Amino acid sequence: MNYTDRAKRYIALCDEIDVLTAQLKQRTTERDDLEEQLLEDFIDAGRQRDTLGGRTLYLRRDTYCSAVKDENGTYDGAIRALRAHGLDDVIRTRPDASTLRSWILHERKLGQEVPDDLAPYLKITDRWRILATARKETAA
Repeated sequence: MNYTDRAKRYIALCDEIDVLTAQLKQRTTERDDLEEQLLEDFIDAGRQRDTLGGRTLYLRRDTYCSAVKDENGTYDGAIRALRAHGLDDVIRTRPDASTLRSWILHERKLGQEVPDDLAPYLKITDRWRILATARKETAA
């Protein structure tokens, strides 16, 4: 392959990738819209999982947690509240979000919620998602 052929092939691949990227963006938007609708369907039906066409759709909750700055723009209030609950291990220079998330998940497993005096200092976000398992290959 000479220079001209390589250059033409490169340009053709760039064009093809642009088209595929646009298609992927459209498909991703459509999938995200359907996920929102399916979330409502799952919640309304009290459904945890469903298998269709060899694929399993399932409900999963991802939890994110971080400390909230106080009116002074510091984490001092959150640190005091965390220490009052014996959570010194989640505090680095500021409360560690990953360790804090682990504590939240542990408390939820125990059926506990965040104490009222600690709640104002934490931002807890649950993101519910619908995921699909990989398609199982069938033996020929």
